[in-house]
Amino acid sequence: MIRETFAGWGLTGTEVDVGFLALKGLDAAEIAAMRGSAQGTVRAQLTKIYAKAGVSNRAQFAALFVEDLLGGRLIPQSAAAEWQGEPRALVGHACGQGAVPIGTGRNIPIR
Repeated sequence: MIRETFAGWGLTGTEVDVGFLALKGLDAAEIAAMRGSAQGTVRAQLTKIYAKAGVSNRAQFAALFVEDLLGGRLIPQSAAAEWQGEPRALVGHACGQGAVPIGTGRNIPIR
């Protein structure tokens, strides 16, 4: 669902990677370190993402997906069994880095 939303906004591959990391809760410095880029570059990418999403900040950006989650649209019923227990997601694979486990509490399913 998230990938489809990003595609609908016309995000570039880099913007998709940065958008996923932002949704995970990483700040610009953490995203820059993970991607090997400058914080200013990441901030500029986030600004472009927010503009394409029609929002002006990270809270509004995340709220777009929280609304879907609360409505039960992010995790299909057929996938519910996969997410029982202690779900963990890996980030990094989408941006060419080694996969990094992100603990529960900040997980957004990446499908």
